[in-house]
Amino acid sequence: MDTDNRMVALELESAWNICLKELEDARREYVDRQKVALAESECKAGINLEELPQNFKSVWLSLNTTDKNRKRMIRYLVEDEFAEVHVRFRGERLRV
Repeated sequence: MDTDNRMVALELESAWNICLKELEDARREYVDRQKVALAESECKAGINLEELPQNFKSVWLSLNTTDKNRKRMIRYLVEDEFAEVHVRFRGERLRV
């Protein structure tokens, strides 16, 4: 490999790695802000986040819970995402 090309490749790789780190930092900050926003909104509603998994159904079905807060609840509780999802609806075959 030509020395000039190698220098360009190293520079591009360095810039790419910086962008990847900035993206990961932004994602982490987004998740943190979502958790704070959920905690604030749930505190206003009088719900303890530590008890959310046990009270999930009642909080979810509450008339005071907005769709926005439902999305936040899911984001707060979901730890990992998987690439493959299987959904089975009542009376239907398995869909992939």
